[in-house]
Amino acid sequence: MLLSLGLSSCSWQRNDINLTSGVEGGGYAQLSEVIMASSESIGKLNLENQFSQGSTENLARLQAGSADVAISQLDVASNAMKAGELQSIVTLADEYLYILVREDSGIMQLTDLANQRVGLGTAGSGIHFTANRILDEANIAVDALELSPADSFEQLRQGKLDAAFYVGPHRSALLAQAFDNDKPLRLLPISPVLLNFYTLRSPEAYQAAVIPAGIHQANPPIPPTDLATLSTSTALVTRPDVSNQTIALLTWSILSSAQRYAPFYPELAQGNAQQLLSQGLMYMHPGAEQTFNSGDPRNAWLRYIQGNKPLQTAFIMLTSTTTIGYLLQRMKRRKGKVVVQGVRQIVRQLRSQLSEDAAAVAREVTSLHQQQRLRMIDDEISLEVYEQLEQVINPLGEQCRAILESQRQEAIAAILDRLDHCQLQLRQDPSSAQAEIEQLEAQARELLQQDRIDLATYLHLKELTMQENLSVPTATTNMISANPLPLQTVLESRP
Repeated sequence: MLLSLGLSSCSWQRNDINLTSGVEGGGYAQLSEVIMASSESIGKLNLENQFSQGSTENLARLQAGSADVAISQLDVASNAMKAGELQSIVTLADEYLYILVREDSGIMQLTDLANQRVGLGTAGSGIHFTANRILDEANIAVDALELSPADSFEQLRQGKLDAAFYVGPHRSALLAQAFDNDKPLRLLPISPVLLNFYTLRSPEAYQAAVIPAGIHQANPPIPPTDLATLSTSTALVTRPDVSNQTIALLTWSILSSAQRYAPFYPELAQGNAQQLLSQGLMYMHPGAEQTFNSGDPRNAWLRYIQGNKPLQTAFIMLTSTTTIGYLLQRMKRRKGKVVVQGVRQIVRQLRSQLSEDAAAVAREVTSLHQQQRLRMIDDEISLEVYEQLEQVINPLGEQCRAILESQRQEAIAAILDRLDHCQLQLRQDPSSAQAEIEQLEAQARELLQQDRIDLATYLHLKELTMQENLSVPTATTNMISANPLPLQTVLESRP
């Protein structure tokens, strides 16, 4: 066993990697061809490509073990990354959310899509995932149809659909065909409230972006002015158990030939390749991190070992002796004890900070979980030590969640109590009531930004404050009591 370990650690052999991309002839499939070419010529890696319906199907294959690396939208991969099931390698492009409607449609904003016929992309695609996530989190129910972008655009023009979702680069051929037609289409903007919600809730998945005025050269130009939307990244992702050596070589193959990827990621033509290819990536695979930090993983020492057979033999004999093996195991056990002691101390320190900022402690607990998972994956600690660490960390995580939930309910209840007070104040001192309502709106917005309430709860609170704003001193109807279950609805909403 040690003999084979020594051989593998001293040789950079040709590796076979299964890559899963996208629809044959589509953008992801074209991108996979460039990845395969640069990996073959630079890293001596043999990538076998599998076509698919897109990001969701790619991740399913990756998690099932039938693929080693996958091209995916980051928003599709984000939950699996947070759970420690997947890790990122490089960013390969930016993709933007487009929501298309007919020019003569009365649909003017995202919420107008309620109960409309909407094309959401094919099952298994990133478009389908993003469209459903955007609509679900905004609590917008639509008559959903699973159609390819081309079919969605055609049915939209024919009046069989009311809207269609698309996620992709600005200068997509599909978009060019959609806008080059005698039945003009229009784009929906994403409101500032929704942009803040999505980017604050999932910063690893979404960024606020703009579709520049006139980027689609239709007549008249589309859009007529800069239009606010969301963007996500096209990334290469993998599992934590794929070897550091393989991922390091794959990353170097892409990084050292970055100009080849400029047709998909135009900024690479003139920008800093290392910065652009790692931009926005969280939960990065250690092999990719190694390459971004240190460059070519086939460093001079390893190349020297590879060409020096006597030195290879001596190294293998040394590492395979019983004495050395015993010492290494003893050192590893001792290191495990030190790690457990260190984590216990960190947990004690964090617990002492719970009363000051439970949200910050919760973030630190998540980071601590991830650090220990990476230690186990890199074989720095054993599974037994990792399980001990989980037993140390988990109670603090549960305590954080309980405190945050209690704080959330208290904050919402306090807002509703103050709204009741404002109802009475409107009859006696309207100006003071108005000032307090504005403070309540700001407080609800702050809760949303801190991820202590979801969008539905925020919109409900905002509606209540707007109702109070519209009340007059002579009003006799209690606006809050007109909603028999607002407090129950708010408190039962998911965090």
